[in-house]
Amino acid sequence: MKNLYVLLVGINDYPAPNPKLKGCIKDIDQVEAYLHEFCSTDYNLKIKRLEDATATYANIKSGFREHLAAAGPDDIAWFHFSGHGSEEKTAPEFLALEPNGKDQTMICIDSGIGGVPHLADKELAVLLNEVATSNRKSPPHILVSLDCCHSGSGTRDAGEDIKWSVRAAPSSGASRTLDSYVDGYYTKLRSLEVPTSKHVVLSACKSVQLAGDMPQGGAFTTGLFKALRAAKGNLSYNDLFLRARLTVQSVRDNQTPQFDTVQNFDPYVRFLEGLLLVSGISMKWSSKMAIGTSNAALSMDCRHNLQRQLNLMSTLHLRKRY
Repeated sequence: MKNLYVLLVGINDYPAPNPKLKGCIKDIDQVEAYLHEFCSTDYNLKIKRLEDATATYANIKSGFREHLAAAGPDDIAWFHFSGHGSEEKTAPEFLALEPNGKDQTMICIDSGIGGVPHLADKELAVLLNEVATSNRKSPPHILVSLDCCHSGSGTRDAGEDIKWSVRAAPSSGASRTLDSYVDGYYTKLRSLEVPTSKHVVLSACKSVQLAGDMPQGGAFTTGLFKALRAAKGNLSYNDLFLRARLTVQSVRDNQTPQFDTVQNFDPYVRFLEGLLLVSGISMKWSSKMAIGTSNAALSMDCRHNLQRQLNLMSTLHLRKRY
């Protein structure tokens, strides 16, 4: 049986000056409830939760290195973050890689206290690469889901319904130094390069937008699990993203979830399972009959309409990110 390693981070109780949030713990509750209900018979669930006071910068790094990095080549590693996002000035050495001069960041519970930094996108790239290379044979199936803003504004969207608050915190205005990223990782390189690893990222909004937050959960996480529960997980990442995006945009006009694949991650494989969904057909091997000299059979699950799948393929939006 495959192992499913999950690192869940949810932060509501931010200290000032960052505004407190309401739905981030509910988000990781949604993830964990789904896993126990739909995945516990197919996977060995290995779930680590970091919430509020335990969701420190150091603990999140350790969660990658001591928990997710244990995933083997046949396993799944999933990182989910619900909390504040922001943008910070990147280190001067990265200006050639970042035309806007900004890091997109996740704010840990202790970020900004005693010199503790935000968790920057370039640090997430390093940590994901460590997970991908911890087993020399081949990397695990890696999924990242981020329900946070990547905006420097801490104000409510103009014209937004008053029931929504947003998951954005003001930028500190400070610039990072190169040695402050992940234990000085980038100072040890001969040539400055952000590592990449094969994975998929589902994120709440565009880099210039705000992610909606309510007591019952984030707009994005709620939309994601509404789609998963309706299909009982039988969706490709492409289909899941499009359904979640429709749900989010039905309640928030100015929030557009994003879907990123890195290093040729196939967006048409089934969520978590990694099996290919071709024209709405889930293909998997079983031992029902002999084909040639092997005792293998191809079983097909035709739950999705072919034309719908073709329509989804034609509207897929992919971007390359770290």
